[in-house]
Amino acid sequence: MSYNDNNDSVLIYEELIAIDFINDLPFDIEFIAENLSVPWAIAISDDGRLFFTERVGRVRVIENGVLLEQPVITLEPPFVSRGEGGLMGIALDPDFTQNHYIYIMHTYEDGNQMYNRVVRLINPFANSPVYSYGHRNPQGITWNSNGIMYASEHGQSAYDEINIIQPGVNYGWPLLQGDETAEGFEEPMVHSGEITWAPSGLTYIDQGFWEGNLLVATLRGEQLLVITLTEDGTGVYNITSWFVGDFGRLRDVVQAPDGSIYISTSNRDGRTIPVEGDDKIIKLTPR
Repeated sequence: MSYNDNNDSVLIYEELIAIDFINDLPFDIEFIAENLSVPWAIAISDDGRLFFTERVGRVRVIENGVLLEQPVITLEPPFVSRGEGGLMGIALDPDFTQNHYIYIMHTYEDGNQMYNRVVRLINPFANSPVYSYGHRNPQGITWNSNGIMYASEHGQSAYDEINIIQPGVNYGWPLLQGDETAEGFEEPMVHSGEITWAPSGLTYIDQGFWEGNLLVATLRGEQLLVITLTEDGTGVYNITSWFVGDFGRLRDVVQAPDGSIYISTSNRDGRTIPVEGDDKIIKLTPR
C-alpha cells in the first residue's frame, strides 16, 4: 500500500493482507438467525434488541438471542421490492426507548415510477435536504467517537470508495473516481483501485480487539475489511481482510454496546448461489 505524494490522507489500494483463519480471532462465532430473505441493515436498541430489515419489506427483531417470529412491520403497497429496491436502511431514534421511533428507507411506486423515501434528513444548503453529493451507490454510514462521518460507496467498475463525509462537499461522481482530482471535488479516504470490494454496511469500533478501526462488509468481495485509521481518524494506516469466502456476500456489520459484533449475509439476493441456512446473521462474541 502507498500514500499519495503529498502525504495527505488518501490511500491508494495496492494490496490487502488476507487473514481468513477464523480461529485467530478472539471471538466466539455463532449464527443467531438463519433462512432470512436478504437482510439489509441492522440497528441495536439500548435494551439490547437487534432490529433489522429484510429487503422484501419486513422489519424484524432478535431479542435475547432469539429471532421473533412476527415482524415488527410488514410494508404494504405502494412499497415495492424490485431489482435493487425494497426495504433497505434502518435507524433507531436516539430517544427510541421513550418515543419508539424507527426510521427506515424503502422503495415505493407512484404512477409507474419507482422512488425511495427517506425521513428526517439534515440542510447544509438553504431550504434543501441535500447534505453531500457526487456519490455513486452509497450503502453504509457510520461515525467515530469524535463525530467524523464515514460512508462506503460502489464504483461503476471497481474503484469502490470509503469517504469522510462533510456538509456541502462534492465527492466527484460521475466526473471523477479513484485518484482523479480537480478543484472543488473531494478525494476518497481510500479506494479499491482495480479490485472490486462492493462495500456495503460499515461501523466504527470503539472497544475490544478492533478498537479504533472501521469494519466494512463487502458483497462481491465476500470479506470483512478491517481499516486501521490514523490517530486523528482522517487517514488509513492499514487494511486487512477477514472471513474471505467463509460466509459469502456480507451486507451489514454493527457493534453492540457490549462489544459483540453482528454481521448479516446477502446470499439470496440473486447474485450468488445460496447454501443451506442462508441468509444468516452472525454474532462475534468477545472472549
